[in-house]
Amino acid sequence: MIKNFSDLFPGEEFGKYQARKTGNKTQIGRRKVIALLERSKSLFLDDGYTYQKNGQAKKPLACFSKESEDRYSVRAIYARTTVPMPNGYDCIYCPADRVPTVHDLLISAIQSGAFDDQITKIQSQLSKQLINKE
Repeated sequence: MIKNFSDLFPGEEFGKYQARKTGNKTQIGRRKVIALLERSKSLFLDDGYTYQKNGQAKKPLACFSKESEDRYSVRAIYARTTVPMPNGYDCIYCPADRVPTVHDLLISAIQSGAFDDQITKIQSQLSKQLINKE
């Protein structure tokens, strides 16, 4: 029989859980935008695509829209806000066969940090809105 709880974990350090106080908000923002783009790409490839959230099937938010017969616009979205492109534009226009490729290119750009300033700006605007509501 174990006399002391510490005997169960020899050589381990104990402490108080402090949770994630700050976390890297930019990394969190990147992951959210990338997840949305990945689900949007799957939705484009399969109109019936759904994902599971809290045990329920949900249809993802599309990051693309059909502009004309064979022209689509693709955009990055964070917190239901369009993330501006580094060149100041809001979306990328492309033919239907390039939509998945454009999603992949946006994902790569976001992973590399090209949108970090824009995501940070949206995050700060959202936190200012929350403060003003209180």
